[in-house]
Amino acid sequence: INVAISLLFYASIFQIPDGIQMGSLGALRGYKDTFAPMVFLLISYWIFAIPLGYFLTNYGFAKPLGAEGMWISMIMGLILFSVLVNMYVKKKERDIALGSLSDLIPSHEGCLYHQMRHVFSASGESGSYRPWRKNGSAYGLLKAIP
Repeated sequence: INVAISLLFYASIFQIPDGIQMGSLGALRGYKDTFAPMVFLLISYWIFAIPLGYFLTNYGFAKPLGAEGMWISMIMGLILFSVLVNMYVKKKERDIALGSLSDLIPSHEGCLYHQMRHVFSASGESGSYRPWRKNGSAYGLLKAIP
């Protein structure tokens, strides 16, 4: 039971950097960028955390830490991954803001608003916001659907 309690403590600490990196990974998936996170995971876990975990589990700095050593190394690897991913997202956002990656911004051509705007602009209606609305109703929306 004492081992489980100490490992639960490490599992609770693990949640903090895990939550941080999940938001950044979601943003990168939205940008359709999955290669960079894969490289960061390779560096963070396979090159850094697993060898460190092996060392801490079997040898440690003063004494072998056992399972706690592996948990400590996984937390360290996750912190490293969180930092790398957050820095990469900030760089990507800065590049998009400067216009160098404008082709990566998702287009909204497939959404209903843009489809309806296209239908009404082709039929001569105004291309303003919510062009199918007339006097607050959905006038014209059903006419536009073939």
